[in-house]
Amino acid sequence: MGILDRVLRRRPEEQDVSRRLAEAVSAVAGVTSHDVAYNHQQYRQGALTGTVEVPDAWTFSQVLVAATRRLQECLGDDAQRVTVYLAGRLPDGETVVPGDLGLSQPPLARELVRWLARRDAEGPDVKP
Repeated sequence: MGILDRVLRRRPEEQDVSRRLAEAVSAVAGVTSHDVAYNHQQYRQGALTGTVEVPDAWTFSQVLVAATRRLQECLGDDAQRVTVYLAGRLPDGETVVPGDLGLSQPPLARELVRWLARRDAEGPDVKP
């Protein structure tokens, strides 16, 4: 796809992407609540924000998997330009963020996409 095609292509509505992300996050076993939202930013970039109530860091990693896959479904190649400002809140009140899992803080979704590709090739226990 050329640059003109990308410029002229209409992005999905923020509310639709947010709704679909919320559905994906809600489906992760162990998630008790969340306030996940997506916002468009300038130049086809975007931001995924929110806090997810999770029992442990592993469940938060599964939230990142579900959210990244859903971003790819909704935004295609533009998903890789989304900055992920998600945090998990553990039962003891502590937080877990992508940086705690070995990712950049905050990561671009392109880093999560690479991690998922390795995970799919090597197995689900692959660390970021």
